[in-house]
Amino acid sequence: MERTPLTAITPVDLDCLNVHLEACEFNWTVCESCGAEMLYSALSSHRRGQCPKSLVRCSRRSGFYMRADELQDHDYKEAILLAVKRKRAKLCEAAQSKVARLRLRISEIDTIMTMYK
Repeated sequence: MERTPLTAITPVDLDCLNVHLEACEFNWTVCESCGAEMLYSALSSHRRGQCPKSLVRCSRRSGFYMRADELQDHDYKEAILLAVKRKRAKLCEAAQSKVARLRLRISEIDTIMTMYK
């Protein structure tokens, strides 16, 4: 392939030039979500995971989609909620065990009371 020297003037169709400039990987562009400036070639990977405004899915049980910059707060809230649910389950289990023991004791007292009637 023959190369044209940079000093040579080559006629260019402006429509083709505009199309090229919009998609050229070495062109600077701005992320529409967060406003960060970068090379066009980096835009797709930025949108997939580096953009703080991109949508990501909660890694915990909720499965909600949210902006990446909100994920840390969401995960923190989910962790607290899970800890509260576990503690509540333990307290409930302990209360049920105590109720069962009290019912047994009441039954024993009823038996003793019927003996003295």
